[in-house]
Amino acid sequence: MDIVFFGPPTTDPLSFRAREDRDEASARLDRTLRYLDEVGRVVARAWVTAADS
Repeated sequence: MDIVFFGPPTTDPLSFRAREDRDEASARLDRTLRYLDEVGRVVARAWVTAADS
């Protein structure tokens, strides 16, 4: 898993949005999580690519 922060970490509660892309031909799964602050700005993004099991 890779994580990128776009600013200093916060102690405020964060919401998140998830997106998954599946490639049926290669059985790969790409998942991205975007963490948002209270006004909707992206403060971090995490993603992983793996074989779908």
